[in-house]
Amino acid sequence: MPRNIEQEQLAALSGQLTREAKKILGPKKAAAFLPFLACYYTDVALQDIENEKAENLIGAAYAHYVFAAKREKGKPVIRVYNPTVKDYKWSQPRTVIEIANDDMPFLVDSITAALNQLRLTSLSILCTAANAMRAVT
Repeated sequence: MPRNIEQEQLAALSGQLTREAKKILGPKKAAAFLPFLACYYTDVALQDIENEKAENLIGAAYAHYVFAAKREKGKPVIRVYNPTVKDYKWSQPRTVIEIANDDMPFLVDSITAALNQLRLTSLSILCTAANAMRAVT
């Protein structure tokens, strides 16, 4: 099945992010992180990320990866923060809300509705589904 131009551009961006992540994180950290990165931006509209620096796209995904890895099975975690290069190795001038949880239908709609009730505007919503395998401890 032929891919459209946006899919081709996303594939090229994915390749660029993979190369940059290897440089930024080093081979060991990158090896564990790259499968997560490969799916992180899969369903994102290109227009939402095409003007963002590669370092920020990698940093955002890596911050979420590290944050989610600390989550216990069955217990959702949420973080609201303003990332800076000093503290998180990536920056964003807007507040970021990160959630890591088991599959919860309508979660994005519920969060968006809550933000709207508070008269807060969400400029971008990224919803990534990633399957996690956990070691038995």
